[in-house]
Amino acid sequence: MLKSYRNAYVYQNLLFDKLVLGKHSLSTTSAFSELWVEGSRADFVMIEGKAVVYENKTDLDNLDRLPGQLADYSNAFLHVVIICGEKRLPSLCRERGKGSSP
Repeated sequence: MLKSYRNAYVYQNLLFDKLVLGKHSLSTTSAFSELWVEGSRADFVMIEGKAVVYENKTDLDNLDRLPGQLADYSNAFLHVVIICGEKRLPSLCRERGKGSSP
């Protein structure tokens, strides 16, 4: 799946493995997947000293809901991170340049 079908499940597991198991510790870190934040469902939230919400936008996703998701997450978290596939990076950079996302 990692090479041929990179869906949100793959990204969430990579985040958990790399951040919680690899960089931090299970005893000091809380991690949540599919956590509702206002009207949006955050893909992954990690709390370890600071709270960070991660929104996955794979190459299989569209970006229509992203502005609303970012607005919801920004109301609840100081740190919002978008994780994206290579195909999504140019369009995310264009959107960021327009000032439509925080």
